[in-house]
Amino acid sequence: MAVGAPTRTVTGLGVSSEGMRALWVTVVLVSSLAIEAHAKCAGEWVKVAPANEVELPPRPHLLVTLGGRFQSVDVGSELELVSGQRRVAVEVVNRFKGYSQVVALVRPVKPLAPARWALQLSKQAKQQLGRALGSWQVGKTVDTTAPRFMSAPAAGKTAWAEYGCGPGSSLEVTTAASDEPNAFVEAAVTIDGKVTSALFAPNERGDFDLGHGMCSGAFSFEPGTGVSVVLTPIDLSGNRGGSSAPLSFVAPGPSRER
Repeated sequence: MAVGAPTRTVTGLGVSSEGMRALWVTVVLVSSLAIEAHAKCAGEWVKVAPANEVELPPRPHLLVTLGGRFQSVDVGSELELVSGQRRVAVEVVNRFKGYSQVVALVRPVKPLAPARWALQLSKQAKQQLGRALGSWQVGKTVDTTAPRFMSAPAAGKTAWAEYGCGPGSSLEVTTAASDEPNAFVEAAVTIDGKVTSALFAPNERGDFDLGHGMCSGAFSFEPGTGVSVVLTPIDLSGNRGGSSAPLSFVAPGPSRER
């Protein structure tokens, strides 16, 4: 608007036309963000580690995350590995019911022949994805070497955030990278003497979050809860390395952040 130009107002509101346009844009943006967040929270998702380009050993361990309505999938009986006409069932090594998601470490019930194999839902599954969860080349190399942490894992920051659909509670674990690429980390969490184990696929730096975001995640701790966690690296062949010293956290809350 040019300097000195008259300002048009809406009767009874005292808002300029430019202000109304800005208000309308703000309302549209906020509404769009709310719809997007609701769609994500109400939907479903699948994540599998390691990435598809990683070559797997003959009896690989795979980390599967199922969210939304796919939480009802029975990972022990409804997942299978497929290569052409060959089908091999999987068994569950570890299953963890997290915050709006299920995370399971699975492996084939027998070694796989060298070929391209896909992990998918069987035809008898309650849910159908219409696609493979993941696809990898399986090699001949058998790995019997246990992984080890390259440095001592550490307790990072904790943070609490209020979102549109609920709070996010973050408890960061840092430097939990092992000397074997794509190794997982088992977190044995102790609260009031009770131990719960969950599996994570940390990033390249070895960082991951014990907590959860607005829509999904790992543990949902009550604010102020004292949490002790011991970490153990597990490679793609299922070899277990040495465990870390216990890490300590206090779960964050609206007025509690580290």
